[in-house]
Amino acid sequence: MRASQGKSEEALAAIWSEVLCVEQVGRHDNFFELGGHSLLAVQMVARVQADLQVELKISEVFKHPYFAT
Repeated sequence: MRASQGKSEEALAAIWSEVLCVEQVGRHDNFFELGGHSLLAVQMVARVQADLQVELKISEVFKHPYFAT
């Protein structure tokens, strides 16, 4: 598992970790393979928008479910 890099990735990893109830999120992890599903994807998108002030569409999570590539 490759650790997140930079403040933005660390903040996103923290959101994923909380939403998915997992201890760590690596750079090449897949949201759905970590236990995510559509309702958790909605929660994660809402958190990203609120906490990071980043516009993210739910469709992007399904198109690109990996944390970072």
